[in-house]
Amino acid sequence: DSAGRQVLFALRFAALAGQGAGDLREIVVLEQRRPDGPFRAWTGLGTPETDPEHGRRVGCPAAVATPDGRVHLFVRTADKGLATRVRDAKGHWGPWQRLGGAEIQDGLTALLDAEGQVHVLAPGRDTVHHWAQEWAGGPVALRPPSGLPRPGGDQLGAAVAPDGTLALIYRTPTATVPAVHGETTLTVRHFEGYGAIAAHTVAEPSGRREAKTLLLVGRDLGGEVQVQYGTGPDAKPLRSPGHLTPVGAPALLADDGHQGVCVVGLSPDATPWIWRPRPTSRA
Repeated sequence: DSAGRQVLFALRFAALAGQGAGDLREIVVLEQRRPDGPFRAWTGLGTPETDPEHGRRVGCPAAVATPDGRVHLFVRTADKGLATRVRDAKGHWGPWQRLGGAEIQDGLTALLDAEGQVHVLAPGRDTVHHWAQEWAGGPVALRPPSGLPRPGGDQLGAAVAPDGTLALIYRTPTATVPAVHGETTLTVRHFEGYGAIAAHTVAEPSGRREAKTLLLVGRDLGGEVQVQYGTGPDAKPLRSPGHLTPVGAPALLADDGHQGVCVVGLSPDATPWIWRPRPTSRA
């Protein structure tokens, strides 16, 4: 959050009745007491659904922290719309609120733009669905249809581009290479693969902190994790020396401090791993 504390969200089984009976699911949160300090116990946040049958169809959470101390949590609802719950600067959670929309798929992406406004993006069967604030601190509302090409159904990559605009990176259903959609559209021709893509804005590998570029992470055609600095025609992906293969989508952690870039994933044998890619001048 804005105070430097880690906040982790998950979707868990709250009850398993078995023998053909229903099960319960809920969104949970793990919050750090203070920066670099211990964590509190997992806390249940429920779901936006009052019917347990509908609660079993709630999607995985996505969240973003804002400079005013709030944490915005988002989930897909059972009727394929969007719902939110907000933690205020004092740590108190407000009620679930529905934000409308329909026919979105699971795999939300939440981020802040260059003005500090919250955006939520979701793949749909027709196009990319978009919710956003009109001003920092304002309500998050459904935007008009984007008109962007139909995504392949996986989580979208999104980040603030070096020019300050919002950039979306994803593959269409039959494509193996993604495209960047922003002020213009361009193909990332060397980043062949499949599945979800994560994106972040980082310092260029040249070492000049003021120079920014987009960093992408995903899986190649063989399932191995790959990262790429930049989206231009000369940018090429990097792969880990250990040929790491994640289950699902790997997580991308990046900052401008001593931590640098970390890719976190889980191997098929349930072994967690962390990869710190070393950029080259060509990447």
